[in-house]
Amino acid sequence: MLIEILLGTLVLIELMNTLLRVIKLFPPNEPPLDDEIRRRMYS
Repeated sequence: MLIEILLGTLVLIELMNTLLRVIKLFPPNEPPLDDEIRRRMYS
């Protein structure tokens, strides 16, 4: 049980790390698009 929880958290951390790497690879060069995404997220 404990091992399963540890493995699950490790997988989540790895997914977050890969997401952060992808975001760093593609920096938002267009602020208008970023603002549209923010509006969609918070609306």
